[in-house]
Amino acid sequence: MRGRLDRVSDTVSSRPFPPGRYPVVVVGSGPGGLQTSYFLSRLGVEHAVLSADDGPGGMFRRFPLFERLISWTHPSADVPRGSREFEAHDQNSLIADDPDLGALVLDQIGEDHRRPARDEMASGLRAFAERA
Repeated sequence: MRGRLDRVSDTVSSRPFPPGRYPVVVVGSGPGGLQTSYFLSRLGVEHAVLSADDGPGGMFRRFPLFERLISWTHPSADVPRGSREFEAHDQNSLIADDPDLGALVLDQIGEDHRRPARDEMASGLRAFAERA
């Protein structure tokens, strides 16, 4: 299973999937696309990720227009980071079976903010794609 994830994250972060027929195609390498690709891989479903951007989270080079997202992350929550409980306090990081893949956007956010900037969100998504 890990080999499939390595191939998917390498492909998502550095090059397109090879031409061919896939039972499932995921469109976009934003949060929804990466989250979908992660769980398809965990289920053993062969798929391809297609994106107009050159890497994970490319949409955050353009959006949101006012730099910071409106969703929040509470770094001082009274539950362990990366746990299922922490997900209720972190609306920006992707979820995963591996606790080391949780709360990755939080690592990118400056200490004086609870809402990530576009580049911080993109960095968190790249980290997820590289580690997943």
